[in-house]
Amino acid sequence: MTVYTDLLTFYCSATEILTRQATVLALLSAQLNERLPPLVENYVNDSKLLNQHIKNATDAILSDIKEMLIDEKGTFEYRLTSG
Repeated sequence: MTVYTDLLTFYCSATEILTRQATVLALLSAQLNERLPPLVENYVNDSKLLNQHIKNATDAILSDIKEMLIDEKGTFEYRLTSG
């Protein structure tokens, strides 16, 4: 009989512990579900904005390089025709 008493005590203790942990996990999951989506959305929006800033800066640099090349080409052609 002692074996069954110990087994029942173990089962009750395990059930209580697991139930408590399941409740904690459920609360944690609910909090994460409330907090994470806005954070992820903000991250995605910030990433898009950063990507746009990088694209704008890259386009500006490329435009400057093109202008420098055109100016250099004009100066080179002028030197050839006047020389």
